[in-house]
Amino acid sequence: HGLFLIFLAVFFVVNPYLAEACTTVLVGKDVSIDGSVINSHTADSWYDSNLRVVQGAKYPKGTMMDVYINLLGEDRNPPRVIGQIPQAEETYTYFHVGYSCFNEHQLSIGESTVGQKDELQAFLPDARGILTIEQLEILALQRTKTARDAIRLIGSMAEKYGFLPSCAGQGESLTIADPYEAWIFEIRSVGFGWTPESKKSGAVWAARRVPDDEVAVVTNGSVLTYIDLSKP
Repeated sequence: HGLFLIFLAVFFVVNPYLAEACTTVLVGKDVSIDGSVINSHTADSWYDSNLRVVQGAKYPKGTMMDVYINLLGEDRNPPRVIGQIPQAEETYTYFHVGYSCFNEHQLSIGESTVGQKDELQAFLPDARGILTIEQLEILALQRTKTARDAIRLIGSMAEKYGFLPSCAGQGESLTIADPYEAWIFEIRSVGFGWTPESKKSGAVWAARRVPDDEVAVVTNGSVLTYIDLSKP
């Protein structure tokens, strides 16, 4: 036991960045003891973990919503507006943190950054996309009740308004779950050349359901390795 503890101490001393990694775990309903779908997200020590409840609301038709960058709270730069999109006429109550995670309908979202090819990277001030993964999580929690609807909304809005990486120009993986299903969603940006006026997709994304009798773990690496387009 003494040698094992010494090993752990040395391991964590020489790997100081382990505590700043993002790990997500999904548990299918047939694996958990009580039949619950379980979703978890660990992003230790460096982002805004102050839990706040944002109440749902109703808005007049035609209301616009501000879109922000710097929502993570990982540096001294406060959130700032970088664009606007149409507001939903009704939004749901959700828990707000750096990576917002849960809403009143038991829709849950976890996040883990994954790599992408250099030619797909895009970041301000030159990128034209305006939706970071933190903002997309908020939109899903405000506007949807199920994992499938959240995936459709995140994917379609990223295509329309452009996905903007907020972590070193990299892609993102989300674990998205409701009381019945667990999904893994991955998204990439499409490079500096994209513009909304091009009418082309502002994101590349895919999602796959985690079988009810399986557990899935994402540790800052892509897990959707091969996509069979004949099996949507």
